[in-house]
Amino acid sequence: MAAFERIYGLKMSGSDKSSYRLKARQIRSGLTRSEKKKINETLNRQVLDWVNVHQPSDIALYWPSDTEVDIRPVITSLLTAKKRVYLPSKHSEDELGLAPFEALSELKETWGRVKGGSRACISKRVADEQVALWLVPGLAFDQNGTRLGQGKGIYDRLLADAKGHKIGLANVLLPDLPRDDWDVPMDTVFYI
Repeated sequence: MAAFERIYGLKMSGSDKSSYRLKARQIRSGLTRSEKKKINETLNRQVLDWVNVHQPSDIALYWPSDTEVDIRPVITSLLTAKKRVYLPSKHSEDELGLAPFEALSELKETWGRVKGGSRACISKRVADEQVALWLVPGLAFDQNGTRLGQGKGIYDRLLADAKGHKIGLANVLLPDLPRDDWDVPMDTVFYI
């Protein structure tokens, strides 16, 4: 932790996640275009290598925002390989579900985000049991699998009972993030 404070100039305060969120946003906004490209390419390759080895058939992922790891090449590869792919679909301000999709043409942009078209979401119970791989975005992760999200707990509620392997895709890795009881840890974190 002391080395982190020296390098990044921010004293992290125990369980106060707001200071970690601030630092993660500062680090992410400071990444150059070439650094982002390298991160995206490397993490996409790691995900596709994992998928090739483990062969999950049902995969939940996300459509990337400007600040998240861009996994659109992974999405295209999974669709080409005829994997069953699901995207989060916003039910309300605080709740996500999973909507299946088979083609990029099904996606619609709303609120600056892309979501599944008119397909109904699968039930939470089905998602918890059926999805073998979850690709999860976050503001930051640590090497212990702790994910730092936006602070609303939306992904934690979505992942609360998920049985599939959870992979966090990190363009920011911070040391020893605080973890609350409701925080769902990742099984694996990919980073460079």
